[in-house]
Amino acid sequence: MTPFALTIYAYQHIGLSTSVALITLAGFLPAVLLAPPDGVLADRFDRTRLMAIGNIICAVALGLVWATMRMAADNMEAREPADHTQQAGRTLLRVKDLTKTFSTTEPPTQVLRGIDLEVQRGQFVAVMGASGSGKSTLLYCMSGMDRPTGGSVELAGHELTELSDSQMSHVRLHEMGFVFQQAHFLKNFTIRDNIALPALKAAGRSGTRAAEERVNALMERFDIGAVADHEITQVSGGQLQRATICRALATQPSIVFADEPTGALNTSMTGEVLEALEEAHQDGTTIVMVTHDPVCVARADGIVYLRDGVIVGAIDSRKLDRRHEGDAADRDDYQAARTSELMRWLQSKGF
Repeated sequence: MTPFALTIYAYQHIGLSTSVALITLAGFLPAVLLAPPDGVLADRFDRTRLMAIGNIICAVALGLVWATMRMAADNMEAREPADHTQQAGRTLLRVKDLTKTFSTTEPPTQVLRGIDLEVQRGQFVAVMGASGSGKSTLLYCMSGMDRPTGGSVELAGHELTELSDSQMSHVRLHEMGFVFQQAHFLKNFTIRDNIALPALKAAGRSGTRAAEERVNALMERFDIGAVADHEITQVSGGQLQRATICRALATQPSIVFADEPTGALNTSMTGEVLEALEEAHQDGTTIVMVTHDPVCVARADGIVYLRDGVIVGAIDSRKLDRRHEGDAADRDDYQAARTSELMRWLQSKGF
């Protein structure tokens, strides 16, 4: 076996740290044995030549160490994410005693007041509340876009509040997708390019082709393949938001955060975006959506109502009116019934 093959074997069977240590030792040991004036073999060979050979061996060993580490990094970049559909029901996001105070005002403004929330894998949770209730601030703190004043945020068992900015950026790129009220696309990029940009970054060099294929499949699935090469000013608002959903899903995230995704759309386009989110949810994607629209909330299977920075109610919307559930012909009636039941519940909470 070649030295590089031995490196690969060591990496695969004994791990990166051990293999690096062994390779480094293998490189430096000959230099110690051969180096003048006290080397074990120094008196039997030309010292200058043996020292040069030792240095070459060390250089080769260090090169193999670098190759091993580069291989490990590429493997992490191109890793296949877990099948979220096989892990449904397990807690993915856990928020405990979360607080947020803006000290730039006088007096300081306390926006979140001890939020406790759990989101299961595969769940579609809607956070609802009036303007100023703190729902968008909660989303920003849960997703690491803003730092909470106190409390904890765990994603898949990892405490996000303890991560550095660069570590948090890595988590957002690989584990989270985002859908905002505004698309936030680059104007000089096509729809395809805007969708592909984070996917290619997350995939790394070894995963470029798979990322491109995934982007193309998402565009076809959400019916924007025909406008893939259009500029962002050449498509409708509904198409642009569906492109945003494609971008959010292109990295195969563990969770998607949506902040008022239909807030700037008309009724028809709102329906398009909600259908796209619901389809992603049916595939096992975990979604947390912030909205003030009862029509949007009715699509979720878990609803949290926020008022003055405090959760004042939560409900499993699947327990709402089931008279038309599963009947495709009466789907509109079913959604209307759910929305009506939901409105009664919201009104009981002060909506």
